Amino acid sequence: MRVLSLFAVCILLVGCRIEYPPEKPKVGAWYWHSPVEVTPIQAREARSAGLNEIYVRAGTLTYDGERYLVHLRQEWKQSEKFGVRLVYNADAGALRHIASALGDSSNSTESSEKKELLIRQIADEIGNAYHADETLAEDAGLTVIGIQLDFDLPQSRLRDYARLVRKIRERLVNREVSVTALQSWVGTPEFKELQEATSWTVPQLYEGYLGEGPEKMHLSDFGQLKRTVEKLNESGHWYRIGIPVYSQAYLFDERGRFVTVHRGLTLEQAYRHPAMEFEKHTSNHGEQLVRFRATKAGADGRGKGYRLMYAVTGPETVREFMEALGKLPGGKRQGVILYRWTGDETPQIWTGLKPGFDVGLNIETEVRRDVAALVDANGKLQNEVAIKLVQGDLTTMSLDPRGMRVDLEWRGVTISQVRSRRLKFSGTTPELVSKMTLLGPGLEAGQKTVVYLMAEGNGELVVTVTGKSISGKTVTYRPVRLELK
Repeated sequence: MRVLSLFAVCILLVGCRIEYPPEKPKVGAWYWHSPVEVTPIQAREARSAGLNEIYVRAGTLTYDGERYLVHLRQEWKQSEKFGVRLVYNADAGALRHIASALGDSSNSTESSEKKELLIRQIADEIGNAYHADETLAEDAGLTVIGIQLDFDLPQSRLRDYARLVRKIRERLVNREVSVTALQSWVGTPEFKELQEATSWTVPQLYEGYLGEGPEKMHLSDFGQLKRTVEKLNESGHWYRIGIPVYSQAYLFDERGRFVTVHRGLTLEQAYRHPAMEFEKHTSNHGEQLVRFRATKAGADGRGKGYRLMYAVTGPETVREFMEALGKLPGGKRQGVILYRWTGDETPQIWTGLKPGFDVGLNIETEVRRDVAALVDANGKLQNEVAIKLVQGDLTTMSLDPRGMRVDLEWRGVTISQVRSRRLKFSGTTPELVSKMTLLGPGLEAGQKTVVYLMAEGNGELVVTVTGKSISGKTVTYRPVRLELK
């Protein structure tokens, strides 16, 4: 009774606010591909890292000229039991039409009725899609726990967005309705109204500097974390933080203007391309940026002087964000969402939630002695040696041109050929020497590459690998010795 009395005095006289003990931060991941399948191995690995729910793109809102439709519907495969939130985004056409239709500044009754009708149509379409997808997902063994909207509308339309969210909540009683948010919205009066309409919001801290050019551009917006959290805490509303765990290549023209997201060349291919010249490598807060310059024009006469920027995040990015968040006031922060789950058996998305220490490389070798395939023109038997380098799942190597080094040394054998897609060697031909060094960019977490060589005679081959971490720490692994006969 005494405890109750003191509690009452605190409320009545002081007006103090009771803060409940914070829950363990929730960790989720956006799941953007199809079909959806969560295998027992994936579920076990994810839960062991603290990841307990996924945000699945269930469908995309589009406008066909007459009405709004949810299309590109998700497919659901039988899965291990796992928490799912259904995400509905909107394509560029739908966003333009919504912004235009709601942007009518007329205050007439007719205009207001048209806006209300549009919002109701969208809410009805998304509500119907949600109910259908909820049934399909749960029939596949998943547990649906809410809905999320991913509409990148102009800030000026956020009050209308809030009306749409309220209308959807009327249709989906007792469901959590969250929305993704652009960094530029946070702290504005319009965003505050949107926050009041939702269960919680999730600002996405990536690709906010895409228009800054190749000198300032980066994928991860780690530098905005403190400001974003402070603004969200000031608002007094529940929120989560969106963290990048993906890689992207961006193309800029000769004047530094963004052209497009590039999907033609991998980083490994760019290093080997005769028309691409390596310019710069930097790393910051777990993100690596590798920049190339085009030295030749394409068939259409354009492209010379263009810059190709690879932005690569990995497990270290997640660790940097999580460590920084742990040092900031919690407010009403519920957790984080990582973009994105790749669907692999051991995706980097959850390895970043585990501690990592060194470069973690595994070296595997295989000697092939196929007489029919390996007898050369002179009738001599050769051995094909495959040296497989597999990077561990917890850490990423430096991706600069000298991030990984492989030293080969041999005695009693003749090496007639050395091949590698990732590593380069310089100097004389292997037949004239007894050792060789290959250099190239390091490996991302979970990535592998293979060095092949042809060896003739009886003797020994020694393989020594040195890798450099993002922080610059160099690790030389125990040499691997092969007896060739």
